[in-house]
Amino acid sequence: MTMSSKHAALAFILGMGMVMVSCVSPRVVQDLRKENETLKQEKKSCETKVEALKLRVTKLQAKYDALFEQYSEQEKVIAKLKNDTTLLHSTNRNLQRLYNELNAAYERLLKVNKDLLSEKARESQELSTDVARLKAQLELKQQQLQAKEKALQDKELSLLQLQTKLEKLEQALKEREEKIVRLERVLHEKDSTVKAIRTQIAQALLKYDGKGMSVKIKKGKVYVTMQEKLLFPSGSYRVNAEGQKALVQLASYLKQNPDVNIVVEGHTDDVPLRGSGCLKDNWDLSVMRATSVVRILTQKGGIDPHRLTAAGRASYDPVDPAKTPEARRKNRRTEIILTPKLDKLLEILE
Repeated sequence: MTMSSKHAALAFILGMGMVMVSCVSPRVVQDLRKENETLKQEKKSCETKVEALKLRVTKLQAKYDALFEQYSEQEKVIAKLKNDTTLLHSTNRNLQRLYNELNAAYERLLKVNKDLLSEKARESQELSTDVARLKAQLELKQQQLQAKEKALQDKELSLLQLQTKLEKLEQALKEREEKIVRLERVLHEKDSTVKAIRTQIAQALLKYDGKGMSVKIKKGKVYVTMQEKLLFPSGSYRVNAEGQKALVQLASYLKQNPDVNIVVEGHTDDVPLRGSGCLKDNWDLSVMRATSVVRILTQKGGIDPHRLTAAGRASYDPVDPAKTPEARRKNRRTEIILTPKLDKLLEILE
């Protein structure tokens, strides 16, 4: 409460007291007077305090003014500081934002790194598994390759052996072909020789053609067939005069051709021989007839005995198996089989 307010209140109270004096007792008035004096004293004390306060206010005002001046200077500093603080706060906010962004980026990088590490670990595990699997496959492939190389080496060795064998076979085939060529040449020469022998003998014995003598080629040999009637009497092994002439004439040709081997075969019919003495059967007769022809060829024809072979076939190689007189007549014969020597052929075959 200010001093004017207190004075107004005191005046009001005095006024009210004067109004109420007429209505109250003297004691009350006396009390009021005492209270008024007390109030006056308090007023005076208050006025004294007010003066003291005014003086203090003046001092404080001066001090305030001095402080205000200081405050103004400080206010400028504070304003600058506030600006700096604002700038710092802005910078700090920016830095904080950047820090938060960097921190978030760092967290993302950590997560990415963690994911990458996890992925790398998984990939490493898968890679280890793949490496182990590939290693096992590689070892298996190496084993298979070694087996294939071994098989290839075996095949190469086998191929080399087969090639060597093939070369030997080719050489043998070449030699065989050459041998075949030589054989064919020799056989051709033999065939030509056989044909020439037949022709020459046929010409040499031309007068006996159709008179119990025939010349033919059979199985690559020349067969000079002489019927029984040309050489022997029936049942005899002694050569008659006409037969001896024919044999000597044949021998004159054979003597000029020493490269021809001679086989004399005696043949009979199937009628059993009623023989006596040294002829017991047709076997004996056929052998004796062949031997008789050989003796004439060697003794009268002058042929080297080493070229001759005598054989008896009895009735077991007939030209006609019929049981007729004509068939039996054909079967009673002596065959002089002429074969060119095959020394060249045997040499080739060896």
